[in-house]
Amino acid sequence: LVSVAVALSVVGAGQTVKADESASYTTEHYRHQNLHSELQNLMSQVKSLVTLMNNIGDERDKMPSYGYTYLQQAEYLQRLNDHFEQYFNEVTGNGVKRLAADLMEDKVALKEEIQKIKTMSETLREQLKQKEQELKNKKEERDLEHAAYAREREKHEEYVRSVGLLLEDRAKEKQELQSSVEQAKNKIDDLNKELAQKEEELAQR
Repeated sequence: LVSVAVALSVVGAGQTVKADESASYTTEHYRHQNLHSELQNLMSQVKSLVTLMNNIGDERDKMPSYGYTYLQQAEYLQRLNDHFEQYFNEVTGNGVKRLAADLMEDKVALKEEIQKIKTMSETLREQLKQKEQELKNKKEERDLEHAAYAREREKHEEYVRSVGLLLEDRAKEKQELQSSVEQAKNKIDDLNKELAQKEEELAQR
């Protein structure tokens, strides 16, 4: 039984390998047919290009007999050449290559423009940062000036208050002195009156 199972597995594996090989061959066979068909198509298009170029050459040679001026001949030949070049680019893929080259140039130009914008943005950001720092410094200077002014004003107000208090003290002292002088004058007047009275009494004796 084991030998039979092994034999069957070997046969199955062989059939699988053959199936894979057949599929690979079929794929490559159809690929060959497609490539051959594309080559025939390309050869046909190239043949058409050769025919078209020959026709353009014939027309170029006939143009003087049409009585065309050089300008008219140039314009006519330009139209023929443009038509051939368009068809030629379609066949050879030059149009796609040229488009890819144009796109690459646009991509490079766009990258350069983006880099310029980034550089400009960075410059503006740096300038903005400098302006913010300048404003901050000016604010700090203004705050210092205000603080210094406030201190000077406070010192001045304190000086004015001190002078006011001093003047009040001087006024009180002056008032007290004036009161003392008045009291002294009154005392002197009383003493003078008393002295005069004593002298009068002595004179009567």
